[in-house]
Amino acid sequence: MTGRVKIKSVKVGDIDGTKPESPIAGFNIYEDILNPYGPLAEIRFVDPTDALGQNRLNGSYDKDVEIKFGLDDSMGGGGSAGGETTLKLKMYQNRNLNDQSVNNTGSGHHKQYDIRAVSPEFLNAQGNFVEKSFNDKTSKVVEHILKKGFKTKRQIELGETKGKRRIVISRKHPMDALKQLQSEHVSEKYKSSTFALFQKADKGGEHKYVFKTFEELFEQEPKVKLKQTTNLNFGSSAKEKQNSIMWFKPSKNFDSGPRALNKPAEYAFDYTTHKVIATKGNDSEKFKFADKQGVYEKTPSYVEDHPSVLRYAHDKANNKEKHETSKAVTDRAAFLSHLAQNSAELEVYYNPEITLGSMIEIEIPKKVTKTQGETETQFNGKCLVVAIRTKYRVANEPPNCTMILRVVKASYKQGGDSSG
Repeated sequence: MTGRVKIKSVKVGDIDGTKPESPIAGFNIYEDILNPYGPLAEIRFVDPTDALGQNRLNGSYDKDVEIKFGLDDSMGGGGSAGGETTLKLKMYQNRNLNDQSVNNTGSGHHKQYDIRAVSPEFLNAQGNFVEKSFNDKTSKVVEHILKKGFKTKRQIELGETKGKRRIVISRKHPMDALKQLQSEHVSEKYKSSTFALFQKADKGGEHKYVFKTFEELFEQEPKVKLKQTTNLNFGSSAKEKQNSIMWFKPSKNFDSGPRALNKPAEYAFDYTTHKVIATKGNDSEKFKFADKQGVYEKTPSYVEDHPSVLRYAHDKANNKEKHETSKAVTDRAAFLSHLAQNSAELEVYYNPEITLGSMIEIEIPKKVTKTQGETETQFNGKCLVVAIRTKYRVANEPPNCTMILRVVKASYKQGGDSSG
């Protein structure tokens, strides 16, 4: 049955949620590409014997939390063999929901607990700080913050930043230190210089840190192709059903941008030379998107010429090498305007191949069409998964586990028909 998963372990300290004395009622796992701390989870336990209370889990933040599950292939899940999700977290909060017998007439007296779990890096960063002077690439500064500020032991996959920089971090919380670097990064290869730092699951379900530009993430090949259909009897195989879209909710701007995505002119002021550096705004954008197409070939005629001014100090005494931070700030603002306009949400069956920061392909049918099987032009294509909410609930009817995905496409197919 599609959507059926097998729970291998749900543990909080010595408490095992797969055992009948303290079974789980469900859980939610949240992942976001903009959250460097990593995934967090909420687990609800039905605890008739008060095993959690007797083990004094309240306030025990050092307790390990493990969630491990995968597709139940014995039920015809249709997924990849051996594919699973593994989370190793720390308990952050334990809420006692008290005796629920009033709301469960005839079920007997029992307790329910909501356990909230976070990554070890989240707890490590609390009360910690970063204080150091760097003369290195900003990517190396990020690596230092992860190892010393977050105290992570995970593998770190770094994208290359350009040139050595003089960076001074003065006793800052690790997250504030990362925020300081956001306006300093200049990519070695990608024009946008828009980096994301997040935890990504590998094939074994374990997580590693990834620091890459959105453009580089767009270059990945799609893991799966997800389809929505108007046919109620869709799918001749379990695999097709596994990759079907339950609902699809695009943002208002997912098919066509409501405003100009190219600015007519940008200016940066260099305090070292006391000269204004102009950037031509009418040039075609060179960002690399999922479908290799640009947004507009030129700035639309209805855009008024209102140049913005950006000031950035380049002190040669502190920065021996010339850097391109002023230009990177301008390019990053333009690229972020692309991402902000074209996100969408959709719900699918649980699929371990879909991970945070991976590419997927979506196919949405036209709701009104004369041709059977005709699909949307602009909605379809490659998308980057930027947020995932995995929902599991104990239920006899499938699906008992689904994923709500937020994706960005970051491109528009010019001349596409969005009348569906």
